[in-house]
Amino acid sequence: MKVTEKLTVEARGNLLLEDVTNRPALTDDVNNIGNGLLSIAGNFDQAWLKNYQNEDGSYINYTGNPYRANPYWTINKTTNNSDKKRVGGALTAKYQFNEKLSAQASAGTDFYTFNFENFYDKYTPSRDGGVLQLRSISMKEENYQAMINYVTPLFGDFKLNAMAGGNLMRARNTNREITGQEIVEPGKNIIANFKSIRVIDAPAGNTSRAIHSVFGNAEFSWRDQVFVNFQARNDWSSTLPPSNWSYFYPSLDLSWVVSKSLDLSNTPVSYAKLRASFGKVGSDAIPGSADFYYALTGLTFDGKPMGEILGTTVPNDNIKPTFKVSQELGAEIGFLKDRLSVDFTWYNEETKDAIVILPIASSSGYNDALLNAATLKNQGVEILVRATPVKLSDFRWDLSFNYARNRNKVVKLAEGLETFTIAQARWAGATITGDVGEKFGSIYGVDFTYNDKGEMIIAGDGKPVYSSTPMLLGNTTPDWTGGITNSFTWRGLELRAVIDIRVGGDLFSMSNLNMYGQGTAPATLPGRDGWNEYSREIRAWQDGGSVGAEPTQQNRGYIAPGAKDDGTPNDVAISPSVYWRSVSETTPRPFIYDGGFVKLRDIGLNYTLPKSLYKRVPVQNITVGLIGRNLWIISKNTPNIDPESNYNNGNGQGFEYGSLPGRKRYGFNVLIKL
Repeated sequence: MKVTEKLTVEARGNLLLEDVTNRPALTDDVNNIGNGLLSIAGNFDQAWLKNYQNEDGSYINYTGNPYRANPYWTINKTTNNSDKKRVGGALTAKYQFNEKLSAQASAGTDFYTFNFENFYDKYTPSRDGGVLQLRSISMKEENYQAMINYVTPLFGDFKLNAMAGGNLMRARNTNREITGQEIVEPGKNIIANFKSIRVIDAPAGNTSRAIHSVFGNAEFSWRDQVFVNFQARNDWSSTLPPSNWSYFYPSLDLSWVVSKSLDLSNTPVSYAKLRASFGKVGSDAIPGSADFYYALTGLTFDGKPMGEILGTTVPNDNIKPTFKVSQELGAEIGFLKDRLSVDFTWYNEETKDAIVILPIASSSGYNDALLNAATLKNQGVEILVRATPVKLSDFRWDLSFNYARNRNKVVKLAEGLETFTIAQARWAGATITGDVGEKFGSIYGVDFTYNDKGEMIIAGDGKPVYSSTPMLLGNTTPDWTGGITNSFTWRGLELRAVIDIRVGGDLFSMSNLNMYGQGTAPATLPGRDGWNEYSREIRAWQDGGSVGAEPTQQNRGYIAPGAKDDGTPNDVAISPSVYWRSVSETTPRPFIYDGGFVKLRDIGLNYTLPKSLYKRVPVQNITVGLIGRNLWIISKNTPNIDPESNYNNGNGQGFEYGSLPGRKRYGFNVLIKL
């Protein structure tokens, strides 16, 4: 809004309200219905599970496994609900002193509250006495920024565009957890209905953070063809100790619009630009990483309250900022009046003093420590190709393809370290690590053993011979990622489709591991009929008093592909159940898959209404549309699961367990432009 000839004020705000009932869980949580169904036999009628409790209300334990509950118990006896309210906004004022000098000031806030309730009724497997978990999180971030801009011609055809400014950022997170145990009256999910109540008001989630910054840049240009931009910034962060809380990082950007300097009219090239940048970016630590946190346990000794130190990571009051130094080269070239264009980028980045969590001796009272312990390197290319294959008076087809390839490496770790653990699934025998000199995200675990011909070695009992130490089984980093976008426009109608592509990058599926171990995977069928037939004959012979000749196995059962120690083909038949339980309980190898995929990510149909329909209304245009997301997995290599499923959302991407099918989403939108 223009207040005066020189003063402009702009305000914006947004509100988000979210209410979620029974959000699906992952891994072996009781709320994960997918995990509860994972090992049910194909001939088991799921309707039988509707009888999930005894007359006294106790749970009918049909699996004997506390981590694989009856899904009907989960639906009826456990709940989780959450609500989120988020408010954001900013106010910006700009004053134009003259054609050269202007100033701008802004203030903004982002605030949300999140409340979560997780209820397990009495007799719930692994929560036998009943549990109620209440969690309340609030976050508030404020930013205050001021800048002054100066634009002026210099000598000749040179021009200067300079800016200087500062920013104050303050953030506050609060986190309260209340846990009730030993329910009094089953079915009532109120905290007063529990015998034991524990309140934690000061976990590591209760943090404050402040960053004060000054920054500036000076861009010199020549005839709007050649640009040189110097940038610099200094931050002071409260998450770092006073000796290290100030960090400075500069950068330099160079660009040349070649098509403005050279006459390319007699060539297919319609636009050309070259660019290069050299920079350094600093970042601070995790809030609270240098602080101790304490809480009351809810217990007493000799009439006095008991307390404890929270967290399993030892604080570090010598933590330093992390710096990423990068170099980038790029080019943009347009052909045939921009009917075809190519944008190419090459980059090289090195991250020094990366903050990582490393395991330490448990005798210290902690499980791990936070240290500046890693130097990481990333190098890659990004390519974006745009084309307009068809362009008519009332029809247009736009096509784009993007490609990205990144090669990373762990260059160095702290003295005495050659590897660090990123994620671990101990019960499944797999670990994701960062190893010096190797790509980030290596998957290690026990492997089969192989002879010189690459054949799996089978022991005399028909089971594989396993490696004595963990071996490299894969890596989570994809070979490349990309996408294809098609847009077809006819008059006011637009059809747009986006295809996502991922090539390579391994994924360890613990869901498939469980299916093999429980015999529900189709690949465990070979040898089953023969072994069952042989088993029936043995039982009949034993029930008859073991009279006559004992039935012979006659190679009935599963014969694993591979070779014996002497190199001859394996011919030992064993129970398929024994074989696959041995494999699933010992090695992740068969359950590590290529995580590549091709997906129809988005499709949308939009129609812009003719202006004649609303010519008397003060709006520029009105567009209505239908949208769909995650509608089709065109290609994948991971049986039974979505290749984008993951065990967690941290750095340990590459583990999957108990995941549910990806959700398809449909919707509509109305866009009114004033």
